Amino acid sequence: MATLSVVLIVRNGGADLIRALESCQNIVKQIDTEIILVDDFSSDNTLEIAKRFGAKTFQRHLNNDFAGQTNFALEQASGKWVFILDHDEVVTPLLASSIIKAVLTEPLKECVYLVKRVNCFKHLRLSHGVFRSSWFKRLFPRENAYYQGKVHQTLICPYQKTQKLAGHLDHYTISNLPAYWQKQAFYAGLFAEKKVASSSSSCPAKITIILKTLAAFLQSYVMWLGFLDGFWGWYFSLQFAIYTANRYSQIYALKHQLGHEL
Repeated sequence: MATLSVVLIVRNGGADLIRALESCQNIVKQIDTEIILVDDFSSDNTLEIAKRFGAKTFQRHLNNDFAGQTNFALEQASGKWVFILDHDEVVTPLLASSIIKAVLTEPLKECVYLVKRVNCFKHLRLSHGVFRSSWFKRLFPRENAYYQGKVHQTLICPYQKTQKLAGHLDHYTISNLPAYWQKQAFYAGLFAEKKVASSSSSCPAKITIILKTLAAFLQSYVMWLGFLDGFWGWYFSLQFAIYTANRYSQIYALKHQLGHEL
């Protein structure tokens, strides 16, 4: 049984995956660590890269169910602790040291560790708006832990106490604008499908869609201080508004059975 399981779910990780796994090597060298990687039948060399770093690899269709994929990965893990890592993230040296300290020097206590994630967009380093830094539950005892939520996952575990780790993850979210647009469209579609499938969801009124779109822009640009990032703060606030409009417009279309006939 390993002390720590680093868990990734991946599709077409490529060069980003190399960077992510390289950033874990200080952890691997200092504590008994296994890397669990579940691949959604990538068309690139993701499995080859993972095996090069000694990862235990599995293939399973994602089927647009991120929680289900992560739970499958957790079932393959043997570590007392689990660290969740995305293939486009990099563990900074200070965070690696914090993880090692938490796992080695502290008893297996009823605690979930929060990790700060700093978003990087190619050569931009944005600190506000939709790209503001956020804290996520990433390091936790494996026993009785699982995830819920097909699109946006929520960790469910017996431990309510949280503690922040020093250091952070660098998140290289998107390499170019077309890829960003494509990703936003994908998640908007998943959101709409999930809402329509829920028997409790209602069809949004057109005025509601308009107001939610305006609110999204103001939330990102004003409340989340997107204006401090200059032009790009404005641009990504606008994209967040468009993403919001797409989410609720697709719900409206699906509810009215219009689909692609619009």
